[in-house]
Amino acid sequence: MESARPSAGNLARKADRRTNRELSVLYHRLAKAADKVGDNQKALKYYKQSYDLDATYLPTLSDRAALLYRLEQWDDAFRIYQTILVHHRDAQKDEDTVELFFRLGRIKWKLGERTKAVNMFEKALEIQPGHRPTLTTLMELYGEGGDWEAVIKQKRAVLANSTNDEERFTTNEDIARLYQDKLKNPQKAIAAHLEALAVRPTDRPLLHQLLELFSETKQWKKVIEILVKLAELDTGKVRSRYLLAAGKIANYELHSTDDAIEFFNQALDEDPSDLEAFERIDKILTGKKDWKNQERNYRKMIKRLGNEPIEAMKPTQIALWHALGEVYRSRLKDVKSATAAFEVAVSLDAANPARRQILAELYQMSGPDSYDKAVAQYRILIQSVDDFNLSAPYMKTLRRLYTEMRLYDRAWCLTSALSFLRKADPEEQQFFEHYRPKGFVRAKARLTEEQWRKALYHPDEDWVVSQLLATVSAAYASLKAREHREWGLKRKDRVDVQSSQITFSKMLAYVGQVLGVAPLPDLYLLPDRAGELDMANAREKNQLTPGFVVGSALLSGRTEKELGYVVGKKLSMMRADHMLRWPTVVSTMVELRVVFLAAMKLGHPNLPIKPDVAATVNQYTDALRKMLSAEALERLSVIVRKMLEAKAEADIPKWAVAVDYTTTRAGFLICNDLNEAARLVQAEPVAVGSAEPKDKIRDLLLWSISEEYFGLREQLGLALGS
Repeated sequence: MESARPSAGNLARKADRRTNRELSVLYHRLAKAADKVGDNQKALKYYKQSYDLDATYLPTLSDRAALLYRLEQWDDAFRIYQTILVHHRDAQKDEDTVELFFRLGRIKWKLGERTKAVNMFEKALEIQPGHRPTLTTLMELYGEGGDWEAVIKQKRAVLANSTNDEERFTTNEDIARLYQDKLKNPQKAIAAHLEALAVRPTDRPLLHQLLELFSETKQWKKVIEILVKLAELDTGKVRSRYLLAAGKIANYELHSTDDAIEFFNQALDEDPSDLEAFERIDKILTGKKDWKNQERNYRKMIKRLGNEPIEAMKPTQIALWHALGEVYRSRLKDVKSATAAFEVAVSLDAANPARRQILAELYQMSGPDSYDKAVAQYRILIQSVDDFNLSAPYMKTLRRLYTEMRLYDRAWCLTSALSFLRKADPEEQQFFEHYRPKGFVRAKARLTEEQWRKALYHPDEDWVVSQLLATVSAAYASLKAREHREWGLKRKDRVDVQSSQITFSKMLAYVGQVLGVAPLPDLYLLPDRAGELDMANAREKNQLTPGFVVGSALLSGRTEKELGYVVGKKLSMMRADHMLRWPTVVSTMVELRVVFLAAMKLGHPNLPIKPDVAATVNQYTDALRKMLSAEALERLSVIVRKMLEAKAEADIPKWAVAVDYTTTRAGFLICNDLNEAARLVQAEPVAVGSAEPKDKIRDLLLWSISEEYFGLREQLGLALGS
């Protein structure tokens, strides 16, 4: 500006030597210089002087109008722009003319003359339809007035002249929002969104907006299309949710059940844990009674879970197999396939009695070839029920099966159990009474050791523990034995069992043969002594000579069945593996535990023993070692090594109770009468380490209808028809 001042002074001194045009040009330069540095007042002054010298000089008109425009001196700016437009239009380029009309329009808008402003803007657009400032200003103008259709029109003009994808996407979304929010026209909003979608086909927010609008306008097929697009963008549980939604719409809105099932299956392929999808498939097919497709879909679902599903899905796997079995059983009437399905379900969940009963019934329906399988299932059901009132129906079915299989002895054993429970119907009671032995039935064969172990032993009697204690029982009994006089006995008074004709003696000889117990204990019959039977743990000259001391209670007024039960039970306790259960040998459970530990230590000298019993165990160990042969010690070593290798935990109290069950079974086997045996069991005193009478009766009843008992009856010649 400082450099301009001399020029202004010179200009004044030489004004008489220049034309007005030349002076106007010089003042224009001064104005531009002032304008450039922001000195608006000087710029306006010089522009005016330039204009006064030559009102037709276009640069002065244009620049002066521009400054006035910036200073928002709207009227003055308008007059000059109007002058340029009238007098200089031909000298203007199109873009200059467009800018003129744009500025004239803005001026009128600022002056509140909206109609004239719009007129000017439209003239600008006639020359350059895509002039962005004009379009933008018109949008603002129409928006200010709430004329949203006009705003949209300008935005569409922007679209018509745009090649930028980002701009096209944004503008279409603006249009969609205007239609949706301002004009409440969801259909046109959808159209705009779809144009935006053509630019960005995978834009998730946009797809969700379309989903909302299509749902609002109930265009369900379009909703499904959008859900499918969203599903294609994801995997797993998220994708499954979209497909599940598509299936619901196909089902409930379009009533297209086939499409719904297809979508639900696709959802399950992505997320097999989405049980809602499968439940809907099941409901649709049940409603249609399309059992074949229902079966196919169950198999698909089972296959999705695999053979080893995660723990949380195992109940679902079981339920699917059960339901598949029901489809076959109740709807397709396919017994073979139903049986196969329920076999799997039962194998996966063995504790469900209702499901096992269905399987048993299916085996029955399959015919005689499957009766043995039905029998096995009913046996398990009977074992699983604590209340015999609930198991009686299973027993009745089992009895009928055996009858159809012509296994009449087994059928009779079931009627015996039902009669004992007072659950036999007249036909069953008649069958039981007709074939019930009137007297004592003698066995025609003897038990083998294998039969003892496999058929007579109670399951809780640990065979290894029994073998361990059997190895030391005689030695320990010898340590505890007393002279005959201490028992109040004279050895010369013992009865010769083999030659005696006394009923008890003959029973002892018979039972000893059947049970395989040898040698028999000495027998002392003392009719003047009260009580039934005790075992005198006696010795003579350091030789163990145990004897049965029989009192008056067993020497008169007792039936052979009663004697058979008592002798059978007591004689089975004379086996080496059970001998330590005689109170006259081992009197307490604590003592039994110490004997067990001593036997273990004999087999493994370095076995650690708890300090509180170590001294006693060591004492017993030393005493037993002196009594045992080298062969017995070697046998102990082998048994203990096997126990330690198997890391077996011996439960001595449990074993002791199991021996009581086993010996009670032996008594019943000889007695051969469930009612008699149960009555005698009920009268037995409860000793420490023995089972409760009610539990022994329960065990007898279940064993009396077991395959093991049936086998023993046949092998011993006790079965019907033997």
